[in-house]
Amino acid sequence: FSVQVPSGEVQAFYIHGISRSIISQRGGGTSTLDVYKSDENMEIRTGRGLYSGGVFSTGYGTNYWSNPKFQRVSYLLKSSLPDRPSSFPTISPAPSAPPLYFLGSSAYNSNGNTGMGGIMFDIKALHDLEISQLTWQFNGGYRSSHTYECYKKTELGAHTDTDMFDSSKWTLIASGSAENVWDSGAVTSPFSVQVPSG
Repeated sequence: FSVQVPSGEVQAFYIHGISRSIISQRGGGTSTLDVYKSDENMEIRTGRGLYSGGVFSTGYGTNYWSNPKFQRVSYLLKSSLPDRPSSFPTISPAPSAPPLYFLGSSAYNSNGNTGMGGIMFDIKALHDLEISQLTWQFNGGYRSSHTYECYKKTELGAHTDTDMFDSSKWTLIASGSAENVWDSGAVTSPFSVQVPSG
């Protein structure tokens, strides 16, 4: 599937560790407007940790500020994606695959680690993007597979105090098992979320 996000919008995500909690970084921001990590194409903003008591658990409340400590976000620039074919295609060489970009590193970083059931965070596109994969660390259980679920907020915009525990406001975009690898993290199944600039 793919998700279109008009220019000027923000897309909220939520990763929940089912069989094992995930690692995040406590502190580092006090607002969902604080930028945790960025490049020339996107901003990842300070998020909020959710308790291990189940999906959308309210145990930590709304002020457990935490950075979404991902090893890497994989994405494509929409301007580099091929156009849809016309109804009358012409014979031409096949288009080359668009380049894949990454924000973050595949190197493991233990600084400031804390375990929590999940992390809810926002990504703002500075150019039109298609996000295809998120990488993170489970809290322990290295070299073993653990289950996860990854959600996006159904409506555009940042996550808020009023919708962060309301499952009806969120759509499941990826789930399954991922191996927790010490040096490169656990990785979601591929998915496609298109986030236009802004």
